[in-house]
Amino acid sequence: MPRSTFHDIIPPEKRSIRNIPIPSRGRKKKEEEMPEEEVYSEPTPVAEEYQHYKEEDPPEESLVAPKRHARKKEVPEDFEPTIKATSVKKGFGGRIGMWSIAILSIFALFFAFSLFLSKATVTVKAKTVSFETSKEITATKDGADGLSYSTITTEDTKEATVTGKGEKEVTEKAKGKLIIYNNFSKANQNLVANTRFETPEGLIFRLEKATVVPGQKADSAGKLIPGSVEVSVIADVAGPKYNIGPSDFTIPGFKNDPKFNTIYARSKVAFSGGMEGKVAVISDEERKIARESLETELTTSLKEKIKAEIPKEFFLPEGAFTVTVTFSEPIPGEANKATIKATGKIVGYIFNQNQLVNSLSEEQISPNAMVSISEGTVEKESIKESAGTLNAKMSGVFSYSFIIDEEKLKEDLKGKNKDDVSEFLKTFEGLADAKVVISPFWKSEIPEKVGKIRVIKE
Repeated sequence: MPRSTFHDIIPPEKRSIRNIPIPSRGRKKKEEEMPEEEVYSEPTPVAEEYQHYKEEDPPEESLVAPKRHARKKEVPEDFEPTIKATSVKKGFGGRIGMWSIAILSIFALFFAFSLFLSKATVTVKAKTVSFETSKEITATKDGADGLSYSTITTEDTKEATVTGKGEKEVTEKAKGKLIIYNNFSKANQNLVANTRFETPEGLIFRLEKATVVPGQKADSAGKLIPGSVEVSVIADVAGPKYNIGPSDFTIPGFKNDPKFNTIYARSKVAFSGGMEGKVAVISDEERKIARESLETELTTSLKEKIKAEIPKEFFLPEGAFTVTVTFSEPIPGEANKATIKATGKIVGYIFNQNQLVNSLSEEQISPNAMVSISEGTVEKESIKESAGTLNAKMSGVFSYSFIIDEEKLKEDLKGKNKDDVSEFLKTFEGLADAKVVISPFWKSEIPEKVGKIRVIKE
């Protein structure tokens, strides 16, 4: 049977790859936001005659897709399109800008941090000078001749216990010395032997010899000062009770007289020798040994004591002092023993260190320099003092070293370029050697703040 002409055919509802829905993957929202287009299709013309297929043959899908024509939909007047913000990928130029900012920030932070850590360490070694000398020196109290001196005095007391050979009965009165002051008038005051002097406790001592107490005199400023004289006194009664320490004294004979408060006395050392009863018998040899030992011990202690009192700008040469020691009579003790007391007084002659160096050394130092003399000797027998002038002979090794003024060094160094530091340190007085380390290592200047400069002395 001849095939019929093709008619319009609607393909059967069979599943095909064209009919599989495609996932939106983010486009769904976009499609929902945009107005839909109306789509219509026209039938595709095919041959008018179409041979019917057999029932057992499966229907064939149309291999020609229907044409689709889009027709614009009218947009309502109140329609407002939705504009979505989209991210723009940074390009190569953007990354360079970010890295540049980061690097500049690091450098700025690094620079600020280096300023904070900036510091300098200065290691210095003071100059030391030593030489032999044998030279006569003349010093005055006021330093008018270029070398000044001063006297310094201190006292100390020691005692030793000795064992006697047997005992004996004794009665001894204590003895000592007083300084009598006359602040009554410019006239001298005569005192006869046995004039009484009384302590605040009522103990009486008597003047051993007649004396004259000088009247008031004017000092360099025109002020009146009391006249004075040193005298020896003895206790009125025997016994150890009168072995007293330094004390003030009045003269009972001037009681109810204006002189009672203006003529007076004071003792500077203890009284000794007062005893009564049985005492140990001390041989002359034992007494001599005890006294020599006490004198040596006292001299050593007095020298150490006086050195602690010397002002830092002065120096006490070896031998430039005198020591006087007085001994008490043996004081009875228990079990055939006795105690000997020794009182020592030292007078030291101290010299201004800078002036002494300039007097002895060929190398002169500036007035602002500071030195410390470590060694120097005066021949003791050459010391002669009179009316504020001292003559003596320095001999032997004389040594001194400079004292570095740390604060001045810091002030002078601050802000200097490291290329200028070496030349500057050569001109700083008293330096034997110096090294400067600036950190961080790339810094070329010493910090402006002295607090960031550290000085180490070798």
